[in-house]
Amino acid sequence: MSHRRAVARRLLGGVAVALLLAAAVASALPGASRSTATPPEPTSATAGPSPSAGGAPSDGSSAGSTPSGSADEEDRRTTDVPPVPLPTSGPWLTEPGSLLVAVPERDGSFTVVERVLLPEPATGLELAPPDLAGAGSSFEGTTPEASDLQVSAGGQPVRAVSTVDGPVPLTWDVPTDRVELRYRLTGATVMSTPSVPGRALGAVAPLAGPEASEPVVLVVTGPSVLNLSCPLLPDPTCSATGDGFLTLSEPLPPEQSLVLVQLDLPTPG
Repeated sequence: MSHRRAVARRLLGGVAVALLLAAAVASALPGASRSTATPPEPTSATAGPSPSAGGAPSDGSSAGSTPSGSADEEDRRTTDVPPVPLPTSGPWLTEPGSLLVAVPERDGSFTVVERVLLPEPATGLELAPPDLAGAGSSFEGTTPEASDLQVSAGGQPVRAVSTVDGPVPLTWDVPTDRVELRYRLTGATVMSTPSVPGRALGAVAPLAGPEASEPVVLVVTGPSVLNLSCPLLPDPTCSATGDGFLTLSEPLPPEQSLVLVQLDLPTPG
């Protein structure tokens, strides 16, 4: 009997050693899990404000605005617009002036990138929303404003107000002649009446003030864009067609740099 007990003990000891060795090998293998707990389900979170260009969060949204890539932002867009082939010379590129690239969104707002080359290095300029006094009676009562503003001067981020709904001074520390703004322009589009359903008229003009008193070039891209006109010129016909975009036939003097954009807004639903 004692002999049988000894054999049984040796067998159990061998099994235990084998199990311990197997566990050690399994834990050493690549990708082996050390926990069998079920991982938590992913949760969504809205990014809060954080210091970045223009005082806006680093993801491009501002406090109270829709985060980039959300369903609401996707709904505003007309389409995924490919990069626009920009001019190779002219205002901002090879001479003082402003180059604006505007993309109309589904709700009638515009996403605008405004690049300014000042006549000489400076440490500030004034911003103001477009003055629509010369845009025509259809725009009476409209209140354009620029929101989600981001600014860089000389390639460096500049803290600025998020929304421009009136004259706003913008300053930075190191003198530079190159300033770039990115913003969403709202309150500057009206429905055309009488006209076909969805036909609208938007107004775009530089945000930068009198310090940027040089010629202006505008490029508007997107499948909804139909035509451009310049109501402050003696002859308002000023549209030139590019490959997938419209631009101005000639740079505009700063005091006449208001451009009307004829476009078709999508039918809701």
